[in-house]
Amino acid sequence: MLLLCLNGVLASGTASIEVSTTSFDHIPSQLFYLENSEIIFLLESQSNKVWRSVDEGKSWKKVSDIPDDVVMSITPHPHFGDVVFALTQTEKHYISTDKGNSWRTFELPNPPALVS
Repeated sequence: MLLLCLNGVLASGTASIEVSTTSFDHIPSQLFYLENSEIIFLLESQSNKVWRSVDEGKSWKKVSDIPDDVVMSITPHPHFGDVVFALTQTEKHYISTDKGNSWRTFELPNPPALVS
C-alpha cells in the first residue's frame, strides 16, 4: 500500500505543493487525525500494526509499545484530544494519554463485543 501526502503551502502569493510517499505492507483499515493537531494514526489491515505520524503524514513510525497483530481497532477519545485507545480481541487493551507518545495497558473483565 502506498500512501500519498499532499501539503499545500502559501508563500508570498505563490502556492507550492509538497508530496511525500510512504509504503505499507497492507492497506489501512483505519486512519484518523487527532483533532487540532498534525498527528495521524493508521491501523494496517492484516498485520494490525499501529502507525503514527506527527507531521501530517509526511513520515510514519510504527508504535513500538503495541505488539503487531493484536489491535483490532484504534479510536480517539470523543472528548479528550490527547487520549487514544487501541482495542484488542482480548481483555487487555492499550491507552495513550499524550497523543500516542507513550502507551500503557489496561484490562477489562470481558473482550469487546463485535457489533456494528
